[in-house]
Amino acid sequence: LRAQIKYAAVTLIFPHPVGASLQIHPSRPYAGLAVLQNNHLVVFQIENNAFLETGDLYCRIVTIHNDIACAAFAQGDRIVGYCKSNGRFMGWNLVDIFAGRALNVQPEFDIETDSGTTTIWHLLIHRNQLLLNGADGVVRLYDLHNLQQPPDLFQDKVTKVKLASSDVSGNGEFVVAGANGVDDNDKYGIYIWNANT
Repeated sequence: LRAQIKYAAVTLIFPHPVGASLQIHPSRPYAGLAVLQNNHLVVFQIENNAFLETGDLYCRIVTIHNDIACAAFAQGDRIVGYCKSNGRFMGWNLVDIFAGRALNVQPEFDIETDSGTTTIWHLLIHRNQLLLNGADGVVRLYDLHNLQQPPDLFQDKVTKVKLASSDVSGNGEFVVAGANGVDDNDKYGIYIWNANT
């Protein structure tokens, strides 16, 4: 087998580097989001999906200034983002964003920990689940249909190691997270938990 090189590309230039999140919309392949290192959420959509054939395109870019640490697409046309300064999660409608309408924020809820709040640096939407990876070394798994219910918590209770990245298996049965160690003497590792126990 030989790799095929793809030449046609679109480059979007932002005023700041891309930070924690970058994602293409799961059902709109010409739309995406990025969270920049200055904590602005940028949502983009390429209007002419024939740009690879014609070279003509119109790209709409909307920036939301809400001190966003990370964001992801939810089902349909929803975006869920974590607001860093006040520890709240908020959701926006993608259609409202591109239409320039006032943003109706839903859902909106706080992340609570035993010590108050924690910084969330990675979030993932998987079917009806919201997976959050926090600075406190805890991965939280919420049911998006019942956000009032406490989340399932996953962590190494002995070392309290910070987890660098996390994911959910395709069937939602397992949660996986990667650790970069507590200090220079620790090993790198991957943790796998059964989400149903």
